[in-house]
Amino acid sequence: MTAQIGYDGLDLRGDPRPELLIDVARVQPEPGGDWVHLGRLGFRSTQRLWIGDVAGGLAVATWPTELKPQAYYLYGHGLGSALVAAAIERGWAVEPSPHIAFRTASAARRLYMRPSIEALDYVACWEDEDGLRRVGGNYTREYVEHELWPWLKQSGFADNGDDTVLHRFLDEYLRMPANMRPGLRLRRVWTSAEAAQLGSALAETIRSEFDAVFAVADEPALSPVGRTASPGLGAPYRQVPVTGLSGSRDPFSVDPALVERGLRGHTDTQNELASVLSNTGIEPRRGLPPGPNFDLAWQKDGTVFVAEVKSITAQNEEHQLRVGLGQVLRYRHHLSALGHNRVVAVLVPERQPRDPSWRELCQELGVVLLCRNELQRAPALDIPQRPTYRLPR
Repeated sequence: MTAQIGYDGLDLRGDPRPELLIDVARVQPEPGGDWVHLGRLGFRSTQRLWIGDVAGGLAVATWPTELKPQAYYLYGHGLGSALVAAAIERGWAVEPSPHIAFRTASAARRLYMRPSIEALDYVACWEDEDGLRRVGGNYTREYVEHELWPWLKQSGFADNGDDTVLHRFLDEYLRMPANMRPGLRLRRVWTSAEAAQLGSALAETIRSEFDAVFAVADEPALSPVGRTASPGLGAPYRQVPVTGLSGSRDPFSVDPALVERGLRGHTDTQNELASVLSNTGIEPRRGLPPGPNFDLAWQKDGTVFVAEVKSITAQNEEHQLRVGLGQVLRYRHHLSALGHNRVVAVLVPERQPRDPSWRELCQELGVVLLCRNELQRAPALDIPQRPTYRLPR
């Protein structure tokens, strides 16, 4: 069984640290002093930040996508997978926490599920069109019992052993239409020894780690340093893990760019380019909705470089380069419209095209063709000079 009525509170078993919370968030907690309201700071994917002493250390916790607008922001823009991957990479525990509740229900009157599904697979279900349309809902008892619940079991969020708990919830607690909440639990623990070693730097370290995770979801930083200032240039880049996409997902409901970005050739090339830039002191950035959703961009001496990475094979080279060229020209136009005076489009295939005319075409259009074996040139790129053509007489 995975379901129960009422929140188990496993991630909140500890004594709150309101002074440290104020130090980290730089705002006053809500009445009671247990948590800070991140929505008041401009966060769109999560609302609560909690910090407290737990057995053996200090815990920081937040709960993304508890509410419908948060879920639509994170899952509807395809940002959930990136957020979860970044959190796991930086040592956060990420747990699925789907629950059913009416709008004003207290935690004790909600039906919580604790599925064993991996967090990235869980998020993929909600980013899929079929899952996203079930978020929120104001559902009747009949819909919950005969439509929503079977889907939750089919998705691995509940099982047949939970049917008794569901019926008790429906009989005793559901007095008005229900909402489906596709929640997440994020928790990061610093051991007592780690916290003691950090000393006065503890608050800044927590703030920096929190900012690094939520930057991938284009959220504001808790600290003033690191806020996105340049329009359309997304958030600081984080190394992207290779995550396989489920073969059972409907290819017509998935953005082809997401499929492309799941390929190892694309991901390795993109991460390598980001590393080359970072090693020379240039900050790589990743595109996020609602701005242009490019793979990488960076600024140097007042010029913005925007790059689209493409994995190519002998069979798909022509198609992939056509798509990539169209994407990067669109990004260049979009960023120029946002007020950037000098924008250079960079097309980055993972290997040299077999057809040399691709380099000539890119030069004609003012696009830099930068293959993977040429990535070391990236920090020194300049505005390309287009050749001059004479019309035939």
